[in-house]
This record gives sequence, C-alpha cells and structure tokens, in this order.
Amino acid sequence: MSLATSVVYSALLPAFLPIHVLFGSGLRKALAAAQTAPEVPQMLGRDPTTADLPTATKIDPPVELDYLEHRSAAYVAVLALDSCWEAARAVTGENTAEAVSDADLARDFMSSPVAFLIHRTDADDAWVLDCASIRNGRWFNADRFDITKFVFDVPSGRFELHDAQGRVHRPGDALWLGAKRKLIGMVSVWVPAEGHAWSHFWLPDVVAATVHASLPRDTNVYRLLAPHTRFTNRHNHAGLWIQRSVDNSPASGKRMVPWYALPITAPDMRKALMEEAGRYHRSADHFTLPERLDRRLAYFDYLVAYFEVIDAFVGRLMPELEADAYAAWAATVEPWYPGFATIPMQRALAMIVWHMGVAHAADHLTYVAWGRRYGTSEVATSIEDLAKGASAYDRYRFLAFINNFGDYRPPTTGLDLRLATSSEAYGFPAGSAAEGAGKQFAADLGALDARLSAEGKALVPLDNLIRSICF
Repeated sequence: MSLATSVVYSALLPAFLPIHVLFGSGLRKALAAAQTAPEVPQMLGRDPTTADLPTATKIDPPVELDYLEHRSAAYVAVLALDSCWEAARAVTGENTAEAVSDADLARDFMSSPVAFLIHRTDADDAWVLDCASIRNGRWFNADRFDITKFVFDVPSGRFELHDAQGRVHRPGDALWLGAKRKLIGMVSVWVPAEGHAWSHFWLPDVVAATVHASLPRDTNVYRLLAPHTRFTNRHNHAGLWIQRSVDNSPASGKRMVPWYALPITAPDMRKALMEEAGRYHRSADHFTLPERLDRRLAYFDYLVAYFEVIDAFVGRLMPELEADAYAAWAATVEPWYPGFATIPMQRALAMIVWHMGVAHAADHLTYVAWGRRYGTSEVATSIEDLAKGASAYDRYRFLAFINNFGDYRPPTTGLDLRLATSSEAYGFPAGSAAEGAGKQFAADLGALDARLSAEGKALVPLDNLIRSICF
C-alpha cells in the first residue's frame, strides 16, 4: 500500500468501523442464541417456488454453533477493514484493472470455472466461449449483456468478440477494448451468480444434511464424509437464504454497500442459483462428469487429475467401508436426489470428496486469481463508453465482494481445514487398513501437487484446497 493510500485508508476508517461493530455484535448475539436454542431435527426442505430443489432450509443448533464458532469470526474484520482498504485504493487509483493481454485473458478463462462455458467447434476451428447462459440469467440489467461469444485460438493469435448487434470486434478495432471489458464484466458476475451454483447446492446440501442426520458416527463411511460436509449446510443456508453477499436492487442506498457488486436482487439471485443447480445436477448424470470434461482445457485437466487420485483412495478404502451403513444412508439421500442409490458406492463417494474437497475450492480460487487482477462488475455500461474508460467505483465494489465472499479466510480459531494436512485427517482407527489408505492418500495428493507444480499446471496449490464448503 502506497503512502497516499495509507493516508486515505486512515481517513476513511471511521466510516467503516461501524460495519465491524455491527457484525461483531451480531455474531455475539447469534452465538448466544445458538447455545440456548432447542434441537431442530429436520434439516432438509424444498423450496415451493422453484421446482423441487431441496435445500437445507433449517439448521439445527449444533451445526449453527459450530459454524459461528469456527467460521463467522473470520469475516468480521474483512467486511470492514478490507472494504475500507479497497475504498482507499479506489480513491488513489491503485485499484485500476490490469490491462490483460488477449492471450492471457483466454488462458485465464480456460483455467477457471469459465471453462464450463467454453467448447471447441470444427466450424470455427477455435475455442468458443458461449455467452448464451449469461445473457439468459435473471439480471435486472441483462439488456446490457451485449457480448454473445468470444472466439479465440491462442497459438494462431485469433481473437474475436461478437455482440448482440451482429458486430465482430477484433484486436486493433476502435471498440475492441470496450468489448473486452464488457466480456470481463459479464463473466465476472456470471461465475458467482450462476456458474458456481453447482458446487454449493443440491448434491452438497443433501449429502451434508443426511450425513450428519443419518450416518452412525462410529463408521468409516461417516469418518470419510464428515470432514467434507462439516460447514456445508450452514454456509449454503447463509448464501441462499440470509444473503449478506448480494442484494443489489435499484433501491436507494444499495450502492453504498461495498460488496453489493453483482447486478442482481436477492430474490432473483436465490431463484437463479436454485434453478441453475437443479438444471444441471438433477440426475445421476452428475456422477459421469469427470469422463465428460474436455482435458484440453487446463481447468478440466486439473480437476480430472485430482479426481483420479481421489477415486484411487476411495477404491483402496472400500474394504474398510461399511456397506450396510452406506446403503441405509444412500436410501435417505434418494428421495432428495433421485438416482443416487443406483450409483456405485465407490463412484458416489469419490465424487462427493472431489466435489466438496477440490472442485468447490478450485472454482473460488482460480476465479479470485484473475478477478483481483482485472475483474469487474461493470456490465451496465455500453461497449462504446467502456472503450473510453472503466469505473473505479464498480471495480472497488467488485474487489470488496471477492475479498469478502470469494477468497478463503482461515478460521480465527486455528482450525485447519485444508484437504491434506496430515495422515490422520479422517480420524480412521489407529493401525487400521483405513488409516493406511488415508496415509497413502495424503502422499498421493502431495505427489500430484508436485507434478502439477513442476509442469506449471497447479492452478490451485494443494495447501489451498479446503475440505468443506465453507467459503
């Protein structure tokens, strides 16, 4: 931080301290309430307004208390102090988005959850980032989502941006920079608003709720799944129903909230999340995802490499897993996730560990990596105006959003939530074959991380992968 930014930060801090006090006070009240609350046995429910998507709409006190004690406090200072820091950087001009090259933009998109929008076409002889699903989203200014597709081929240097008016923009054109800024804004808001929904809702929600409600605590099946589901329901409940991360309606005062960067209201955000999760992960097809990922895209190659290690771990663990306990648990999942009980046990368990322990964190952290450099929520501005310049205020709010809700914040209690921290991470019985499988898993994860790092493909280092959905 420069001297100028430090001075501005000090001047602005009194305006942000009430946020710190407000959330700190709210956390203390929530802890007191959770400590005295009666048990709430039902954790799953269906939202009557959106098909039959199940969500953890009720959180029992032990789950609530665990989250409040180990996760909530990590965000209190961030909401106030980091937001103040970003405001100071905006005032001094230090938050200006990086002038990313066309090739780096393409590579960053291929190495993050944006890859789910990208496919290779023979007709174009290039990769195509199709913006149809972004433009069909529930946004109150969706009419300004002007880019329809990004066609690119890095080796040949071909880059094209197609817009809703039928124009094709290329590097060197008068509106190329404006069109590129519009695409960056569209993708920046799509990832958290819809593109990341699959790694939070439906399967993770159902699995987490039923694991803690139905599986005996003394089984290896429970020991395997519990670390990956510890905070999932409480966090998803906060994101879907409490929604402190987004409510950017046109109402007066909303633009004063630092992290309300996404151009969407809270009710529309909820519906978009639930419909997106249900659309793509309503059936057993989800469990064939690793085979369907195109490994020519760096993000998918990374994800599949981790799935292979996790699948091998669960395979070694299978003789130590209680088939009867698993079958009884799978039957409780089935009404909420039709088809689950027919998925082979090894595949189902491997997918759950991969989904919650790798795919979720990778979605966040690859997105944050480029978002910090040049992401923005500026989508309401025209391509023509964006070609003239970008808004420091929109950039400020976008950075406040990803700092608060995109990046991982370690617990203030010292709880270690990394995917592989020790050979005892799962608490399998000492000296058992299950413990041996756990030790081998930790070693295999380390070897994979070392290989990917040596090849320049470790999109998220192993030490940054978090077991449970908790950010």
